[in-house]
Amino acid sequence: MEALKRRQQVLGTDMHPIMGAVLNNVGELYLKKGDLSQAECYFRRGLNIKTQTNAAVRNIVLSEVNVANILTETGRPDEALEILNCSMERMGEFQTIYEDILSLIHECFGRAFMEKRKYTLAVKHFREAVRRHGDTQSRDIGVLGLQCRLADSLICLQKYDKAIELLTTALRRKEEAILNKPSTMNILRCYIILEKAQIAIGRKTDAQISQCQGSREYERLTELFESLCYDEGLDKIQSEWNPLKSRKGTY
Repeated sequence: MEALKRRQQVLGTDMHPIMGAVLNNVGELYLKKGDLSQAECYFRRGLNIKTQTNAAVRNIVLSEVNVANILTETGRPDEALEILNCSMERMGEFQTIYEDILSLIHECFGRAFMEKRKYTLAVKHFREAVRRHGDTQSRDIGVLGLQCRLADSLICLQKYDKAIELLTTALRRKEEAILNKPSTMNILRCYIILEKAQIAIGRKTDAQISQCQGSREYERLTELFESLCYDEGLDKIQSEWNPLKSRKGTY
């Protein structure tokens, strides 16, 4: 917060696009701490300043996406969708320029529709998010997170084979993903979702293999996070892995 005060003193005013960006960053810090209420407060303050000071469209939309994601996560998907519709209108002539931002918008749409249990719409937007992400960032392994969300939405529509095909293809890049970002949890999530889809269609042997591979990935992450004293990371992987681990031997 001292950095925020110093920035205010340097600028001499709150009404500056830079202050909007700073407040957004503060919101990110609260989000990482799990304080969604404070995160939303700072995201909204940052968005308000960016809007009133005619900040770059890209920067305004990034703040809108942050607010929309918080709204979805706190059970207010309809409010999130209103903001996202504004974001799409705001993009206007930039539709073919900011593919990365459009990917974020479509991902956020997908999350909101998942919350509303409108799975067909969720699949549509997650597919578009993956497509646009791939168009501009084909070497960015971060697309694995989007593929996990898409697979989850396909499972909700009982399209298990498509989810399995998607994740099997995605996992071919797991070594590259680990090299790119050793702390990524998306590989573990891929195995969790893959095992769920395989169980649903009776592919017990495949499900056992996925669980074994997931177990190795869980052990890798545990060792890494313990060495880094990253307790938050340990809590996250334990909360995701334990329900899967409890099913071991039940096939």
